[in-house]
Amino acid sequence: MRSASSSCLNPRFKQPSPILVLAVALIGISVAAPMIRISHDPPLTIAVWRLGFSLLLIVPFLAGTRGWRQWLVLTRRDCVIAVVAGVLLALHFWSWNASIFYTSVAASVVLVNTQPIIVALLSAAWLKEMPTPMQWSGITLAVAAACVVGWGDFSDVAGPASAGNHALLGDGLALVGGIAAAIYYVAGRRLRATLDLWPYVALVYSVCFVTLLTIAIATTTPLFPQPPRELAIFAGLALGPM
Repeated sequence: MRSASSSCLNPRFKQPSPILVLAVALIGISVAAPMIRISHDPPLTIAVWRLGFSLLLIVPFLAGTRGWRQWLVLTRRDCVIAVVAGVLLALHFWSWNASIFYTSVAASVVLVNTQPIIVALLSAAWLKEMPTPMQWSGITLAVAAACVVGWGDFSDVAGPASAGNHALLGDGLALVGGIAAAIYYVAGRRLRATLDLWPYVALVYSVCFVTLLTIAIATTTPLFPQPPRELAIFAGLALGPM
C-alpha cells in the first residue's frame, strides 16, 4: 500500500506553497457561514445535503485512484478512529450550522475557530507534537479574541431584547462545533498516516453523512423537496468550503 506521505518522496511531485493552501482554506471557511445563513432550511438539513453533495464529488476521485483498496488494510483501531472522527464531524456541522442562526456570523466563525487550543493539547498528548512558543502565542491571541466576542453577547442578555439569550446559545453551539472539529482534526491526522487523501475523506465523510441522515430521520427533519435555490446553496457549500 502506498503511504499518505509517499507523494512527498516523489521528485516529480511539486507540493503547493503552504501559504497558498492556507489562503485558499481561509477563503473557504470565510464564505461558508454567509452561505449557511441565507439558506431557509434547518441546520441539520443543510448539513445532510452538504455532505451528500460532497460525497458525489469525492467518489469519482476515489474510484479513479482506486484508493478504496487502502480500506482493506485498516485495523480495527483505525476503523474505530474513522467512525469517531465521522460522528464528531457530524456534530461539528450540526452544532455550528445551528449557531449561525442564533448569533452573528462573525461571532460564530470566530468561536468555532478557537479549536487550535484543543488541537494543540490533543496533539501534544496523543501525537506527541508539542506546539512551539510562537504557536502558543497565536493560540492565546485567538482565545482572547473569542472571549471578547463572547463577552459582547453575554452583556446583551441584560438588555431589553431577548436576542442576547439567543446569541449566547449560538456562541455555545459554535464552541461545541469547535471542540468537535478539534478532536476530528487530531483523529484525522492519525488516520492520514495510513490513508491517502481521497480514501480518508470518503471514509470519514460517509460516516458523517450516515450519522447526520440517521439523526434527521429520527427527528423527522424535512429533507425533501428542495427548491433550486437551496440546492444551489448546498452544492456551493460542497464545491467551495468542503
